[in-house]
Amino acid sequence: MPQLSKRKLQLKKSREIRKAKRQRNANNETNNETNNETNNEVNNEVNNEANNKANNKANNEANNAFKRLLQAVPEVSTYRPLVYVGNSKRSRRRRRQIQREAAVRTSKLESFWSQVTTDVSSSSSDNNSETESESTSEIEDNVNLYNLAIEQLENEVKSNSHNEIESAHLNAMLSYLRLVKCGEGKTKASVTVAKATGKNIYRARSIRAWTSNYLQNGTLPVSRQGKHPKTWSFLWDDDVLLQIKSFLRLNKWCVSSKDLTNYVNDEVLPKL
Repeated sequence: MPQLSKRKLQLKKSREIRKAKRQRNANNETNNETNNETNNEVNNEVNNEANNKANNKANNEANNAFKRLLQAVPEVSTYRPLVYVGNSKRSRRRRRQIQREAAVRTSKLESFWSQVTTDVSSSSSDNNSETESESTSEIEDNVNLYNLAIEQLENEVKSNSHNEIESAHLNAMLSYLRLVKCGEGKTKASVTVAKATGKNIYRARSIRAWTSNYLQNGTLPVSRQGKHPKTWSFLWDDDVLLQIKSFLRLNKWCVSSKDLTNYVNDEVLPKL
């Protein structure tokens, strides 16, 4: 094999040197890139941790400041309305002052009618005597009416011809009439009887109505318990319900209440 000349050897050596240099530069670039990436990641993590700590610290300081402000605010009384309704002390004083000023410039109520100064002492005494006699006669009539009603109700209770509910109504009316006969007010007497039976104001009104009807017409309250009409619906029948459901499914886009009524009356009910 022929030997290479010095020039060729020199060129070959220079090529190898350049190749090795390029290899070193490439290795250095890759190392620098990896170092930069790792440094950037580390810096980002450090910055994120620092930012999170700063944000948490700021949030905690804001919450603590808000709590301190809430603690420093005095408690508001519960009776004070949340919305101003124009009923403050100053507004009330101003309205009263306006009313007083308006009342000064107006005349009294007595000036709107004339006073009668004629001598009617004799006529008034006669009228008073007549009214007193009428009132006494009315009281006597009421007492007699109450006595008669009490006697009749006692006989009805003793007859045992009424059920438990009607007997309770008769006893309540009897107690009410006895209290009214003794001078108790009608409303107060009815409320007393209702509370004694464990009921409320509605039963007191019913007692007054029952007694008034009995005194005027002589009719006793009749219990309607168990006497209401018992009805039966065709929809409780499974066959009828299935026919109606099938009709609605077939005509669900064009059915109306009138069509359904006609179908039930003309098709379903005649077949039962």
